Amino acid sequence: MKRERKPVKASDVLNEFFKNHRYIYYRIKMESAVNLWKKINDPIISVHTKAISAKDGILTVKTSSPTVSNELSLREKNLLDKINSLIGEKLIKKIIFKSGFIKREEKIKNFNINNERKITFNVLKKIDGLVKDIKDEELKYTLKKLFIESYKSRF
Repeated sequence: MKRERKPVKASDVLNEFFKNHRYIYYRIKMESAVNLWKKINDPIISVHTKAISAKDGILTVKTSSPTVSNELSLREKNLLDKINSLIGEKLIKKIIFKSGFIKREEKIKNFNINNERKITFNVLKKIDGLVKDIKDEELKYTLKKLFIESYKSRF
């Protein structure tokens, strides 16, 4: 006799998966904080800044000058509130601003939000390695798609 399967919401499957794999969930949220940097700032600020990484609750942002770093550090609490509200959790605790040279190409990429990265074979191989242990093919496909989109939207 065949066992009948009830339809399951994808959100329920993902929630269950992330309960068992908190690190992946945390890394996705940290990467989304890096990607959200462009969205919480106006295009002029985005031209002079670039979110580099997010790790251990600290978002690192590269700025074009010490003046920009100083100005943004005065607005840090407001920026933290915006990022954490978009993430849906209070994961980012601090923003570190590092002044340095931002290449002209980086400025153009930051200004053009629709610009996407191309996926290389090595990146696809790494993504396959991340999802290789997942048995549910639909979940595996969804996560691969999520990782690829996350990679494409990051500059």
